[in-house]
Amino acid sequence: MRLSEWAARNGVHYQTAWTWAKEGRMPVPVRQTPSGTWLVDGPSVEASGRVVAYCCVSLADQKPDLDRQVARVVQGVTGLGLPVTEVVTEVGSGLSGRRLVVLDPAESADDLVRDVTEVLTSMCARLYGRRGAKKRAARAVAVAVGEAAG
Repeated sequence: MRLSEWAARNGVHYQTAWTWAKEGRMPVPVRQTPSGTWLVDGPSVEASGRVVAYCCVSLADQKPDLDRQVARVVQGVTGLGLPVTEVVTEVGSGLSGRRLVVLDPAESADDLVRDVTEVLTSMCARLYGRRGAKKRAARAVAVAVGEAAG
């Protein structure tokens, strides 16, 4: 197999693989032909590795989507010639199991107003320039708070 193919399959940039081959630091045996082409003699993937398909949806209502996702992933992996040894599925957020608990509701309202003010200031600065952005954002928040109260 050519060095560029080996690099693409193993997630290494071609120049990095070429440098490794030139310095003799390749993790697999390589040889250089008289024309200068580098050929990789070893296997590109460990034969003893396991292939695990991981699929996740965020809500229980999306369970049918999860089944279709598993079928697509397994089909794609077997299409690459790799046997799937295990399928792991998860219903729920795969990023973080923790939930933020708000202790003081008034504090969250203040944070929300501050965040909205920052966003409005940024947008006003883009539309009207930097100088009047804070005043325009403050007026917009005041109008919004006045409409919400009245």
